[in-house]
Formats: sequence, C-alpha cells, structure tokens
Amino acid sequence: MSALLSRIRVLLGLSDAAERWMPVIIGIFIIGFLARAIALGVFLATDPYFTMDNDSHGYVSLAENLVAGNGFAWDTAMPWTPDSFRTPAYPLYLAGSLTVFGSFVPALIGQVFLSLLLGYLMLLIADRYLKIEVGIVAVAVFFLMPFSVLVTVRYLTQILFTTFLMLAVWFWLEYLSKGYGKYLTLSSLLTPLAALVRPIGIFLTAPFIASLALQALWKQVSWKKFLGVSAIMVAIFAVAIAPWVYRNYVVFGLPYLSSITAVQLYFYDAPAIYAESKDIGYEKARTYMNRHIEEVTGYNVAENPLLYTELSPLTETLKKEGLRFALADPMALIETRAEQFFKFFTRDGIRYWIEHYGIDTYSGWALIPIIAERAVLLLFTFGFFLYSFSMFMRKNITVTFMALTVLYFAALSGVMSSAGLRFPAEPLFLLLGTAGLFEVWKLIPKKKSV
Repeated sequence: MSALLSRIRVLLGLSDAAERWMPVIIGIFIIGFLARAIALGVFLATDPYFTMDNDSHGYVSLAENLVAGNGFAWDTAMPWTPDSFRTPAYPLYLAGSLTVFGSFVPALIGQVFLSLLLGYLMLLIADRYLKIEVGIVAVAVFFLMPFSVLVTVRYLTQILFTTFLMLAVWFWLEYLSKGYGKYLTLSSLLTPLAALVRPIGIFLTAPFIASLALQALWKQVSWKKFLGVSAIMVAIFAVAIAPWVYRNYVVFGLPYLSSITAVQLYFYDAPAIYAESKDIGYEKARTYMNRHIEEVTGYNVAENPLLYTELSPLTETLKKEGLRFALADPMALIETRAEQFFKFFTRDGIRYWIEHYGIDTYSGWALIPIIAERAVLLLFTFGFFLYSFSMFMRKNITVTFMALTVLYFAALSGVMSSAGLRFPAEPLFLLLGTAGLFEVWKLIPKKKSV
C-alpha cells in the first residue's frame, strides 16, 4: 500500500513532504468528489431546477441558439437579437456539451472534475510555495464550502473561470521562481481565456504585471525584463480577445468586451455611492437614477431594456453619467468602496442553499449557519492579511502575487457582487488564510508533556 501511495504522490508531482499525508489527501479528494457527485445526482433526479440560477437561463439560451445556428443571442424566439452582455467562452462550453452529448448535463459533470482540478492546483501551490499541510487544510475547506459545491452543480461561469485563472496563476508562479519562457507563454494565454468567460477578467493582467514590477523594485529582476515581459503579456491578451471585441464593434459599433461594465456602474454601483452621499436608501437612490437617465436619454428603462443592457449609443452615456455620480462625492465613494471591500471577504454562500427553498435567511434557525460561515470567513480573512503582509515585508514575491490576485477581485467588488465574485479568488484566499492561521498557531504557547 505504501508503495502505491508513493507512486501516486510522484505521479501528482508532490514533494517527499506529502508522503505521509497521502491517505489524508486521497480521502479529502474522495469526499470532495462525493459531495459534488451526490449533490448533482440528487438534484437532477428530484429538483432539476436547482441547477439553474437567474444567470443560468441566459447562458443556456445562448448555447442553444449557437447550436441551432441562431448566432450569439439569448432570445427564445425570433428575431434572435445579438447579445453583448455576456462573453462567449462559457456558452461555447455548454454548446459543446449539447453538440457532443445532446445534453447540458455532461457540462455539469465536467464542472465536478474541474473543481477537483482546482483542489489539486491548490495542493500543488501549497506544496511548492507554502507547506503541504496548509494545502491539505485549505483544500478540505474549499471542497466543503457550501458555495463551492453550489456553483459546481449549477450552470454558472465560476468553475470554468476559476480553472483558467488558477492555471494562469500556477504557471506565473513557476515563471516568477524559475524564469522559463514557456511558463510566461502559458500564463499569458490563459488570462484572456478567463476574460472571455467573465468580463471581470478584462484587467486580469494587472496583478501579474504588478508582481513583476515588485520584483524589479526589489531588484530581483531588471526593469528591462519587466518592460519586455509586460509588453508580451499585454500583447497576447489583446490579440486573444480582439476577435470578440471586433465582433462587438461590427455588430454594435463599440469596441468593448462586454456591455456589463457600464450597466454595473450606472445601475448598481453608482446608486450605492449616491445613497451614501445623500443619506438615503439604496432603492430610493436607484429609482432617482433611473428617472435621471430616462430624462437624459429620452428612453424608459423598463420599456427599452436592451438599449441599456446591450452595447448601444446609450452605453457611453451610462458610463459618463455613472462616473459623474460616483465621483461627485469622494468621501461617499471611499466609504462605499471600503464597505464593499470588507463585504467581499465575508459574504457567505450558504444563503443560496437556504433561499432556494424559500426560507427567510434573516430570522430563525437559518441565521445560525450564516453566522457560522461568516465567522469562519472572518477567521480566514485575518489569516490572509496577516500572512500576506508579513510575506510582503519579507519580499516574498510568490505569496505577494497570490495576495495581489485576491485583492484584484476585492477591488472590483460591487453592490451586486456576492460570494460569486469572491469564488475565483477563493482558492488563493483560503491558501493564504490557512498559512496565516498556521503562523498564529505556532505563536500560541503549548503545554509541555511531562
């Protein structure tokens, strides 16, 4: 048995330090697989609608229309209006499943195995750059987090996006530590793939380039190398997303990856800032801003939704007016962003399970698991910032890069973001959070055995 476990360890590329932990590691992955496989099987058999989220309907419609030859549209009937709100990678993933298997279910099965790949990448990163014990704990928590299971068994982008992200992170860590060009190329190719899954990845090269800038600042690489590598990464990213941007330019007249940025800014983020500035409720602020944009454009929001949600002549107006409201009160902007930044780390995902069955999450027994999950998240948040700061002070570039990647998503957190936005950063957040808690544990005095 020990010989078999040793062969598995070598096959997985884990160090000798992982040898004694192999039974635990295998057990954790079996539990992670069973949790997802059983959940998927049960819900497909008893409650198929559980696999659908509000966003899922759009992705499924896009995939069905692609397979039917109706183009990238989420209409369920003619005229098959082209869509610019979503990016193409996830609908193509679903369309591939429908084309090959005649069903979307294999796409969910694929997500189960991709989630296991995410756990493996976490373990690999911990073994190489942290401690194998850190990886074991972080992977166990990741596999059992309610939201992690939820997004695996639903038609949502999180698993595919996070897979591309974590692969890019892994290859970039290897590049930072070894400097081989093949790792730079692979990482540079994966970041635009992530952006084509979710538009939030449009600036995803930022933490990668920032980590290289810190390496140059810390005199670990030359500034010449920083400029050259940054140019390569940005160029590959731009070339990779160019076909979709060009498609949007031809169809809608605007060279953007997606229309979601302007919509999010004006209809969700700016109202929160305006509400803080005027000391009014969020819904009241949204109502006011809806009336304002209708006066500016002459189009009713409820009667002309596509003019606002798709790329159109109104997109630039939404951006301009959204920025005007957002920047009108700098203090309100700072306070709102600080609040969203904090909520990024503490938003729970268990509520989605509870709300699916129509249970009030703000009263009764439902509060208990929500409070418990938030307490756990606060603990990991403490560990994350403690460890990230200490490694930054020690000029540890690999840990600092992982922290920068988490902070990238935290900085973009908005009113409508939830545990779903944190999920792509969840593997790195849990790894660094666990590492920080390990450091705290070492500082606690232990009783000596007599």
